[in-house]
Amino acid sequence: MTNPLQQFIFVLAEPPHPESVEDLMGACDDASVEVGPALSWVAFDREAPSLVDGIVSAVRNLTTAGLEPVYVRADDDLVTVEVVTRRVSGTRVSGTPEMVLNWAARQDFPAPVEPHPQRPVYSWSQVAGWLEVHFGQTWADTALTMRAVNLAIELRAIMPRIERGSGIRAVFWS
Repeated sequence: MTNPLQQFIFVLAEPPHPESVEDLMGACDDASVEVGPALSWVAFDREAPSLVDGIVSAVRNLTTAGLEPVYVRADDDLVTVEVVTRRVSGTRVSGTPEMVLNWAARQDFPAPVEPHPQRPVYSWSQVAGWLEVHFGQTWADTALTMRAVNLAIELRAIMPRIERGSGIRAVFWS
């Protein structure tokens, strides 16, 4: 059984050096790097037991490659049948693309936000709500997880500059 698909994006502190991008791509095949004039980021489509597991392993990949994440955000809410299939993989809802198409044909399934005869696009948050009602499968609170990770990233960045940071660490992580 494969793990469900976790999708998220890390914004980087600065544009990456080509060597760092090569190191990252050599370590993982589920990342794509975008370098822009004002912002650079790495998007991950990672199979992992949970969103937290996916994010933690991605942070390790980034830092090992010499890339410094500034914050993480959820990937787009828009999904295709194929992405729904990958996101439910490894859960008790686990299904095939054909099964997801059967769900999509039901009247109570969320309507596509972008209808298309071959590749309709759905809102993941609506689909996840439907799956919870019909299968009892709950999904991690993505916004809360992202907030916690971003607080940890910020804390990691400022701890070296705080007098007696180890004392703070001892109080909260003993």
